[in-house]
Amino acid sequence: MSQITPKLEVEVIQLLKQNKILEAIKLIVTNTELGLKDSKEYVDELKVRLKNSK
Repeated sequence: MSQITPKLEVEVIQLLKQNKILEAIKLIVTNTELGLKDSKEYVDELKVRLKNSK
């Protein structure tokens, strides 16, 4: 998913830490060429990575 820049990923992580999952997905959809399904999958994967890094 090379369309997601490091800056965008940081913004998504900040939203996830605030439990704003829908906003995180929307941010990806509006700032990349990814669709809703792929954006949700990315957010779900990122949530798992964040949970495992604690």
